[in-house]
Amino acid sequence: MLRKPRLKTSPVFGLIGNPWLLAVLVVSASCAGTTSPTAPPPPPPAVANPVPPPAPSPFPGPGVYAFVDAPGVSVQPYTAASRFVLNADGTFALQFPAGESRGTYTESGGRLTFAWNDWTNGSATGVFTGDTLAVSYNLYLSMTDFEDARYLRVP
Repeated sequence: MLRKPRLKTSPVFGLIGNPWLLAVLVVSASCAGTTSPTAPPPPPPAVANPVPPPAPSPFPGPGVYAFVDAPGVSVQPYTAASRFVLNADGTFALQFPAGESRGTYTESGGRLTFAWNDWTNGSATGVFTGDTLAVSYNLYLSMTDFEDARYLRVP
């Protein structure tokens, strides 16, 4: 009668054959030689109080405000060719090469709040510094290609 050959087993083969024991060995080996946790680094030194932005200037009044370049800021050609026309009755027109967009504005303490007739979710804020109007659009208008920009009053 033929006997089936018997595999020789060794302690190493027995460990490798058991996946749970192998996992424990791998994890414990990976932890060997590590150092204990260290204290977190100290917080960075306190920064001097940042300079607040200048307070808004008084509203110079209705008129035409043309785009003016801001150092280090690039805009699309349609923004660079744009201008705001602020009317005395609280209406405005943002004019650009392909047409214009109209709405209303309110003023309080040198700050303008713009609301568009075309976009019910669209709004913007304008802040005056002297004769310069800095306009910031809300996310809705920013996502439809309106770009924050500065405008200078045209005499």
